[in-house]
Amino acid sequence: MMRDFYLWANSYCKISCEQMKYIRDAYHDCFNDTCQISAFLEKITTDDRMPPKIKNKIEKYSSFLSNLVDLKHEMNKRNISFITIDDSVYPESLRQIYDPPYVLYYRGDINVISDMHKKIAIVGSRKGSEYGKNATKYFSSSLSKCGFIIVSGMAKNIDYYAHKYCVDSGGRTIAVLGTNIDKIYPLENKALYSEIIESGGLILSEHNFDEATQAYHFAVRNRIISGLCSGVIVVEAEEKSGALITADCALQQDRNVYAVPGSIFSSLSNGCNELIAQGAKSVRKVENILEDYEIFEKKEELFIEKNKLFLKNSGNTNTSCDNILLDDISEEVISIEERTIFDIISSRGAIDIEQISLISGYNISDVTYIVEKLLILDLVVEQGFNRYAPNIL
Repeated sequence: MMRDFYLWANSYCKISCEQMKYIRDAYHDCFNDTCQISAFLEKITTDDRMPPKIKNKIEKYSSFLSNLVDLKHEMNKRNISFITIDDSVYPESLRQIYDPPYVLYYRGDINVISDMHKKIAIVGSRKGSEYGKNATKYFSSSLSKCGFIIVSGMAKNIDYYAHKYCVDSGGRTIAVLGTNIDKIYPLENKALYSEIIESGGLILSEHNFDEATQAYHFAVRNRIISGLCSGVIVVEAEEKSGALITADCALQQDRNVYAVPGSIFSSLSNGCNELIAQGAKSVRKVENILEDYEIFEKKEELFIEKNKLFLKNSGNTNTSCDNILLDDISEEVISIEERTIFDIISSRGAIDIEQISLISGYNISDVTYIVEKLLILDLVVEQGFNRYAPNIL
């Protein structure tokens, strides 16, 4: 009964989350009851404690209750499902925020939303630079491979790359829309919308398919992005940016806030640099994030594999030396491109990014990304600014 009440209240009556919170607090016993919606609405409209604004909405749209059958039929035709705040699959992390959405419409695998999964948001400017793109690629790919669900808003640039590189890395991602569930915005994200669903991810919105999009919807949905997650990473943001709204929501919800530092000469880094100055954690490596979640399983497994390879090749069974023969590491651990860059670094002893790019033929942004991955795997070490050498210890 109450699922239909929530659907009606959201789709027709347009009762806000704050107003629904008031109703739930006032009639919490009724939400476990099996009474009919009409009887429940009559109880509300005759209650002198209930604010007139809520009573007027309910009285105005009560006749639309009969339209629910047709509405649900149309939703089924469009492959749109919904969950409510009382459903067991609704994540407790989101339920505990100040104004949780009481209905969420979705396409994809709703189980991704479960609290059992580690979720982290990656957000940033719609004007993001090449630096922002590469930083997003690095964090999204690395964290998804560590088992994180990547959450973002499917906007232009940073949001897009957060979803895209997660999917490309074999991970799953959640897109929280500022539009209704049926509206893809911007339109160039149409392919990404499908990719997210096909890869086992989830598209979410608190607005049904026929609701007109309002400008404020984009800012309001940011509380859902942060509410689903244990932390928020801001990659690039100007001083006035929607990404900073998400960071503010995260702080209010007692979530971890991370910021990727950037150039003092770039307006796109002003927001991140200010967040860091105010106490957000500066992140330059994925380990800066993982250390907060005690997730080092993959790195530890790699260490064990590398050490076993060394012992096999050296014949020494009493040393903890971590030197390796890279040829013995499987392609699941290191890609062909990463192997190529590692071979170049190994053959030169120490070399800078520009020289690696010149020798390999890869552009500098790709080389930077690959070297960062090799750093995470402890295959190379830094030797000065933009200069790297093989890790022989």
